[in-house]
Amino acid sequence: MSNRTNIYKFLYLQEGDKWYPGHDYENMLTVENQLQELYKIVGTGVKSGWEVTKLSEERTDQINLLDGYLDNPSGELGQRFINMNLDFTITVKTATTANISLTGLQTIDGISLTAGQTVLVKDQTNAANNGIYTVASGAWSRNAYLDSSSDYNSNFLVYVESGTTNTQTLFQATTADTTFVLGTSLLYFYDAFLQCVKVSSGSGIVGTFAAKTDNTNYFRLTNENEYYVWATPGLILQSDGICSITIPSEPDDEYDTYTTATFLASVNLGIDTLTNNSLNQVLSIEYGEKRIDLNSLTGNFQEELRKSFLLHRHLGSISSPSKILPSRSKSKIAKVS
Repeated sequence: MSNRTNIYKFLYLQEGDKWYPGHDYENMLTVENQLQELYKIVGTGVKSGWEVTKLSEERTDQINLLDGYLDNPSGELGQRFINMNLDFTITVKTATTANISLTGLQTIDGISLTAGQTVLVKDQTNAANNGIYTVASGAWSRNAYLDSSSDYNSNFLVYVESGTTNTQTLFQATTADTTFVLGTSLLYFYDAFLQCVKVSSGSGIVGTFAAKTDNTNYFRLTNENEYYVWATPGLILQSDGICSITIPSEPDDEYDTYTTATFLASVNLGIDTLTNNSLNQVLSIEYGEKRIDLNSLTGNFQEELRKSFLLHRHLGSISSPSKILPSRSKSKIAKVS
């Protein structure tokens, strides 16, 4: 059986397959040319999904990623986690939720602690006293994970195993000081997922091709800037209709003027001065007018697409299939709200 044409494959998902063996490929070439004329006017866009959200607000995804990394770092979820540079080596029993006295056996975040267990202390009134401590019946001591200034780095991550509030959470250490000095520099621990975004699976048009992603994509952004999320062709768009999702490290809102790409969202990264002092985090995600929702293209334009798809009238030959006249198309497109 012959292959279906590209935009035809996109529309048959919506309307159902209208396949007539033997002569239908010529019909579809006609449909293909008609649709390309229309899409040249409207541009690329999103048919379904491709929602861009803050990963810090997607708890189920966080758990799945953490479990995937812990169970099998080489697996799909484990690799997605590692690709965000979130792979950690430090694990503690629990984490504080308020200022505490750094001495004696006590219950923290619902966990009754015993001597020798490790705790992430992150809420001290004097932030210089924050860090990782070893529980003792007397005075607590800083754990070897972070008991000297040289142990600290810009991607210092701590995984918390248990607790009423902090079970299965990942924290990143930050300081505003250029040179970190343990016990002197103010040290803060924030949710590492604050820097991450999630892009759900979805479908749409990339260039003039039907495009989709079957898997969720995750990204971590660390530098203050406004970033842009795009659907791009990838390696198998033409053969399998699978595209890629990307956030270029060098942001450019005109990225689609010199490469094939469909705009999905802009992501603003910076410091939220109301909640933290030193961690760049995802402040906002906006779609704006640049994101085109193909489902909102109603009226005569949508009807023209549907008719072109359903009727399959072959008015030319395989070497010169007919096209919609631009003058006729533009008059109808202008009515789309």
